[in-house]
Amino acid sequence: VSVGRSDRLVSAVQAQVWGLGRVAALEVPERWGGLVDLPEVWDERVMARLAGVLAGGVAGEDQVAVRSSGVFGRRLVRAAAGDSG
Repeated sequence: VSVGRSDRLVSAVQAQVWGLGRVAALEVPERWGGLVDLPEVWDERVMARLAGVLAGGVAGEDQVAVRSSGVFGRRLVRAAAGDSG
């Protein structure tokens, strides 16, 4: 998943798998564990943040993207009035 303008999507197949995971969350919530998206390139910060996520360090989030710059959860943002894009 993309977490910002500089974080480009690199695989349509991976995006489809993420979508399938979201459907599984809705269809079988009692077996749902969550989704974690990782960057192509790993570094020490990514590994430390992933360990924190797996240890339950992101309370209430079941879909996160781990990047060197932080851990990101999904959010809806209200569009500005008249914004068509």
